[in-house]
Order: sequence, then structure tokens, then C-alpha cells
Amino acid sequence: MPATPDPRTDLNHNLSTLFPPTPTMNEPIAPDILTQQCLRLGRHLLNTLPADIAARLKHSRKVIRHQTHGTWMFEIWDRHQNALLPKSHFKYCVVYDPAHRNNPRHNAYFHAWLNKVRIYRDRTEIVDRLEREIRALALPGLKIGIRERAISIGREFDWPTDGASLTSVIAPPLTRLIQALHPLLIPIIDQLAANPAPDGDRTPRPSLAGERRSPPSRDYTRSIPPTWRIEILESQNHRCAACGADLRQTGHHIDHIIPFARGGGSGRENLQALCPDCNLRKGARLPHQPDTP
Repeated sequence: MPATPDPRTDLNHNLSTLFPPTPTMNEPIAPDILTQQCLRLGRHLLNTLPADIAARLKHSRKVIRHQTHGTWMFEIWDRHQNALLPKSHFKYCVVYDPAHRNNPRHNAYFHAWLNKVRIYRDRTEIVDRLEREIRALALPGLKIGIRERAISIGREFDWPTDGASLTSVIAPPLTRLIQALHPLLIPIIDQLAANPAPDGDRTPRPSLAGERRSPPSRDYTRSIPPTWRIEILESQNHRCAACGADLRQTGHHIDHIIPFARGGGSGRENLQALCPDCNLRKGARLPHQPDTP
């Protein structure tokens, strides 16, 4: 029989006792297993939500991989959304993030996602009312993020690998989120799906087969021609339009005077150069609105 190691003399034994090997991270969950778990979650939601809400919702048939981030997404959206109001503009998402890109402590999250820029162009009254109503929602345990371009409501969690079902982990808070938020969105979805852009020319027309698509209108895109950047800087003598700082020393941002999220276009007359501090301080405020301390 092999001799029992002597702790007083066996260095390897002492080191392994003092410093046990670190357990390896869980292997990523296979996409087919993710799909099975998410489909069970989707069926549970449609069976437990109020009938008037459940009748409007549909979900994806499988998880979809984000090519850039490497995450896997399961999506739920309103049946009344169509080509004029695609699901990429508003949806509920359950996201598996095995690389921990979103949060180093959790490998998954769910949220409601509303793209304000794409959906609510030139409809600032809708945006303002919706933001007020969302802030007033009682959603304990969920994070509400209202940014210039989007609204997000949800939270992080750990994808169950210990035998617990995904449905038991997130169905209760996700059900509360949909039940509280969707009644606010139904009239907006119905209105925007029928007529997403009030002036009619903000929505790009799909090109026909063989037809050359014209470049997007300056009122629809955020992109700015490189030559305009040079012209703007030279017209301002490389000085910040707000504080007068030398932009060659501070760096610069090209700012929409009327914020893009509030209907401002990307025409030359609506652009100015600001230093990074002034641009971040301005945010999505209109020119007549004072800065917050």
C-alpha cells in the first residue's frame, strides 16, 4: 500500500490543503436547452397574463444569437407591431450572457426595451407622458433606465443550472413587468403601427428590386458627413459653442441643438461643436431648458 503523505514533510500535500484548486466556471448552456427553457417560459406567460394582454403577445420560436455580443436572446412582442413598427423598436427580452459582458456577477438579464429615437420621432408629447407614467410604476426589484435614446426596465439574474426552471426564477417579476407596462403601451403601439411618422417622409421607403436606394434624409439619420465636422469647427474657430473652451485641447462632440431624440434633424443648421463636458451636461435638453446642477 502507498505510504500516507506526511503533512510535515510533503510540500504538495500542504499546498493543496492550504490552496485548494479553484472550481472551473460552468460550461455555456447549449442553444437547444436554452430554447426549450424559454419556450416553456413563453407558454407560461401567455397562460398566466390577463387575457386581453396575452392575446396581443407572441414570442420567438427559438433563442437568437447576437453576432456582435455573443449573447442569446428570447423575444416577446406585440402582435400589432408590423413593418412600420418592427419588434426591434419595442420588445421584452430574456438574454443569456455567458461571457458576462453586461454584468460580471450575473450571466443573464431580462428587460423591456423601447427605442425612443426610432419610434417616437417628432412625438415628444408621447415620450414625455410615457416617461412620467413609467416613473410612477410600482415595480419593486426592477431597474428603470430612461436615457436619451431608449427606455429599459428589468434586472439581472443567474441562469438556472442547478435543476431550477427558468420559469420559476423569472416568470413572477417578468409577469408583473408586462402586466404593469403593456396597458400603457397598447394605445401607443396601435397609433404608431398605423402611422409611425406624422410628416410621412421620415420613414424610409423600401427599395424595389433593381432600384437604387437614395441616401437617407438628413432629418432621419444621426450620421454627419466628415466635411461638415471640419466646417463646423472652423466656423466656431475651434471654440466650444457653450463655454468657449479650446476644442483642440479638450476634444469635441458634434451636438444636435434640438436633440435628435426630440425631433431635431441632422441638417447643418441644427449642429454645433461642444466640448465633451458641455455636451454631456446638455444631454437631451432643449436649448431653452436650463442645465441641472
